[in-house]
Amino acid sequence: MKVLVTGGTGVVGQAAVTLLLKRGHSVRLLSRNASEDARQWPRGAQNATVDSWQASVSDQPGLKGCAEGCDLVLHLAGVVDESPPEVTFENTNVEGTRTMLKEAERARVGRFIYVSSLGAERGKSPYHRSKRRAEDIVRNFAGGWIILRPGNVYGPGDDVVSVLLTMVRTLPVVPVIDTGDDEFQPIWTEDLAAAIAACVDRTDLHGRVMEIAGNETTTTNDLLDRLGEITGRKPARIPVPGFLAGAGAALAGMLGAKLPISENQLTMLSEGNVIRTPGGNALAGTLGVTPTSLDSGLRKLADAQPEQTPEQGVGALKRKRFWADIAGSKLTPEELFARLRSRFGELTPLHMDLRAEPGTPTVLARANYHHHGPSGPRERAGPRGAAHTGQGDTGHPGRASPVRGASVPDRAARRSAAVRDTGVRPPGQPGRLAGHENRRGRSAGPDVGEPGSGDGNREWRNSDRPGAKR
Repeated sequence: MKVLVTGGTGVVGQAAVTLLLKRGHSVRLLSRNASEDARQWPRGAQNATVDSWQASVSDQPGLKGCAEGCDLVLHLAGVVDESPPEVTFENTNVEGTRTMLKEAERARVGRFIYVSSLGAERGKSPYHRSKRRAEDIVRNFAGGWIILRPGNVYGPGDDVVSVLLTMVRTLPVVPVIDTGDDEFQPIWTEDLAAAIAACVDRTDLHGRVMEIAGNETTTTNDLLDRLGEITGRKPARIPVPGFLAGAGAALAGMLGAKLPISENQLTMLSEGNVIRTPGGNALAGTLGVTPTSLDSGLRKLADAQPEQTPEQGVGALKRKRFWADIAGSKLTPEELFARLRSRFGELTPLHMDLRAEPGTPTVLARANYHHHGPSGPRERAGPRGAAHTGQGDTGHPGRASPVRGASVPDRAARRSAAVRDTGVRPPGQPGRLAGHENRRGRSAGPDVGEPGSGDGNREWRNSDRPGAKR
């Protein structure tokens, strides 16, 4: 099936497109930078591909012809906040939906799936009102239509839970709107993608409006408690009255992060963004998707979203130089500096938390690394003892890799094999490592015994890292 997807580059769209390709559907991606965006997806099952259509849903002339040759339109595009005059609820959520519907009918596309929002039928926020108007437009579609109303979607890069995670990891204090006890019912992004894929595969759901969310309700305070357990960090909380949300956003900005909620989202939370009808959650009963538990989803998020560096999370790094005159030492200057690096964490216990987050493996990998000698790349031991050169496992040269002496194809094979053999994450894959370290297994300081810096087996442990606590 050929599916036209709007909003395919967002948190929901990326997961949905990935799953549709996996199930053998071809996708036409509609976005402002569609040609570039489509490159992130390789061919799917049965050689399913992603082609591109560069336009915005508010660009009516640019949309003409976008649905030609498609069997279904999956309309995900929408905005939660306005940036007038270019981006408004009216021209994107309402008129953008109307334009996509007309284009689908003009191209004789028989099916239309619209992803709305939980609470759209009763919400008073401008966002919910725009979604309600868009739903009314979809109901008049000439073909088969389905409306999905998901709860707050969370996944890598979302505007609420991911922001809270970043704040917990990087800030000394976190602003909390009002009491922080307004309930909402989130859904993990991959669960929503599975629900969408089920709707694509089924034609017996036409004319249905379905509310979908995870099984658990939560609050801002509850999320902060759970994220604190996952990360091992528990910053102080500053209550911010709802009517001062704008001032709270400015405060968060001064601390290096945005407030994890907008005025519209604040209104939605106060209305109780949960499924109210008993048995009204269609995720499992109707669509056959087993909900991901909230704890499991948050841990997946923590693994998928690398911890930000201070430059990204709390402002620019400042370099400070400390000078010490040392006389009569038995160590050379180089040995002294190496000692400083290896025991740096003991010097700053009150200023810097360099511990790994709970659950982080202490042994990241056991592998044999090599470097290029004068006569070319040396052989190295592969994941199962096989000999490899600088070429990929596919037999053709791979491109240059940040891991010395390894090409991209054979490095990927080595990583996957290392995970199978040791059950832990190899160097070079994202992990949840604390402090000011790079998230890809390298110290922010000088290169000390880094994987790939020489031959020979070694266990790369957190305690080997410069500054790690022993």
